[in-house]
Amino acid sequence: MFFRIKREQLFDLGLFLAAALVLCAFAIFNGYPLVYSDTGTYIHSGWINEVPNDRPIIYGLFIRHISLAESLWFVVAAQALITAYVLRKFVQLFIHSKKQQNIVFVTTCILLAIGTGISQKCSNLLPDFMTANLALLSILFLFHRQMSKADWIFCVVLFLFATTAHTSHLLIAVLSVSFLIIVRLFSKELQQHLPRKRFVGIFVLLFSCWLLSGITNWLYTDEFTASKKTSIFLTGRLADSGLLDEYLLENCPEKQYNLCEWAGQFRTVDFLWDFNNSPLYKTGGWDNADYSNLLSDFYTNPKYLGKYISFACGATLKQICASGLRVESENFQQRENTPPYALVHWRYKHELKQYMAARQQNGTLSYEWVNSIQWFYIITSIVFFTLVVLYRKWRIKLKTFFGPVIFIMVFVLMNATVCASFSIVNTRYGSRTIWLIPLAAILMIAYLLITHKRNTSTASERGNI
Repeated sequence: MFFRIKREQLFDLGLFLAAALVLCAFAIFNGYPLVYSDTGTYIHSGWINEVPNDRPIIYGLFIRHISLAESLWFVVAAQALITAYVLRKFVQLFIHSKKQQNIVFVTTCILLAIGTGISQKCSNLLPDFMTANLALLSILFLFHRQMSKADWIFCVVLFLFATTAHTSHLLIAVLSVSFLIIVRLFSKELQQHLPRKRFVGIFVLLFSCWLLSGITNWLYTDEFTASKKTSIFLTGRLADSGLLDEYLLENCPEKQYNLCEWAGQFRTVDFLWDFNNSPLYKTGGWDNADYSNLLSDFYTNPKYLGKYISFACGATLKQICASGLRVESENFQQRENTPPYALVHWRYKHELKQYMAARQQNGTLSYEWVNSIQWFYIITSIVFFTLVVLYRKWRIKLKTFFGPVIFIMVFVLMNATVCASFSIVNTRYGSRTIWLIPLAAILMIAYLLITHKRNTSTASERGNI
């Protein structure tokens, strides 16, 4: 008996590691972990213990310590293992047979790795891999009732990491959970299966995440804040939208903002990153610029608040459509004289040869085939969801999926809204959550097949009797 149990555990571990390896496929195909321009900032912040102006330090510390100062491959492996763990727990939420769990889990990982951006996110040295994981962890906290104490604790740790690794994550989670509360008010199904105490618990956890972000910044900067330079980012987005020019041209005759001198010129420069021409660097830069009064006046002006909401809605639609993988916006070449190259040279010099030999740095990386499959997945998923709504028998069988699927759809929408409204429209942001839609469809189809097989077997047994 002991040998049999041990063998089963080894088999489960082998499947789990195989699934994690599949999730590393893009890094393996590339020949080295994928990098983005921000990767250099993350590595640098983690190694010098300094909070960057434009992002949290948590992911930088993650890279430093997970890499063991030896290899960035360890970071990719950790990201894949975390994602595989969360996916496994998510599968267990709906599939209860151990054998069926293994089959569905591995099949799901393979299908997602082949035709979505999940492997690219696990292979990329960015905190984006935790965005979709944050959605799945939220669903586990709201709907799962059979996890062990150890699993609960580990999921809490992952949730804390997810919400503090990227500035947008906490807001996306808060908005998504809040929207689900509103849906629950009108759904008897959710009221029966989702008790209020679950929402209380997750909001306590979200508050703890905000507190942790503030404490982390305070430990490194002596300033208790969840995000260091929020006003600069918001001003940058207004500059990109053209609304800042319009507002300043109308109001500067009366109000003396420090940006009035450049009214009408913001669409011609990159407010955040044009170091030579941007007004940001002529009004104090990242360390001293403060546009809080300007933002307060803008957002309390009904006319411009309405214009901003209209702009945000349009940008959100664009972001939802921009959910494919693009080398040009995510994994373009980062050779000499780029931050990722400089930081790999500084801390992981023994891997520099691998870094330069990778497909990304040679310009031979392509995501076209993945995008084709992903759009097929998404269209098929939407058609399937429509059939579920129309076909009552399926709707009844899949009622346990109702809450989680609603949350996934809301989370994808909130991710697009937050990123498009406060940052930019970028395929990087859309592709980090869009794979949740085919994930839901795959599990629902698997559940239907399993229940159909079980019902057929039961009917056959009764016929033999």
